[in-house]
Amino acid sequence: MTTRPFAQIYSSSDVRETADRLGSHMFGDDNMRWFKSRLSDFHLPATIGAPNDDPYGDPAGVQSGYFVTSDKTTFGDDAPRGWRARRYTVTRSSVEGETVKDHIQFESLDADDSTGPDAGLNGWHRTKARAIAAAQLDYAARMTAAEIAKAATL
Repeated sequence: MTTRPFAQIYSSSDVRETADRLGSHMFGDDNMRWFKSRLSDFHLPATIGAPNDDPYGDPAGVQSGYFVTSDKTTFGDDAPRGWRARRYTVTRSSVEGETVKDHIQFESLDADDSTGPDAGLNGWHRTKARAIAAAQLDYAARMTAAEIAKAATL
């Protein structure tokens, strides 16, 4: 059995390092330069259903959480910047008797582009605080759904 290239993810820089080690190009130098991306210091551990309800997850199982990036919202050097909350999930897959492999997936939490203060930004939030709030709301909704599902099995 192989081991993970990390113990647990405690910061946004740990997300970047883990993604690099697992072969993701999300934080590759070319991608970061092209989109003029900046990784914020915000990190919200959000693993649901881990042993002892540890939000940092189970190093032998699933880990998930949120981070925020600042990127240009359209093409062009004078494009405005926006903030986007993103959820990551690190999973371990294995087939009985086969090699174990870790994977990392990313999902963007888009802002409401039709109305409100973030309208017209192609899914980006106008401020870091709004992106962080989107991450916190998504986590709260996922926790509520997990609690309802857990109560239904009792």
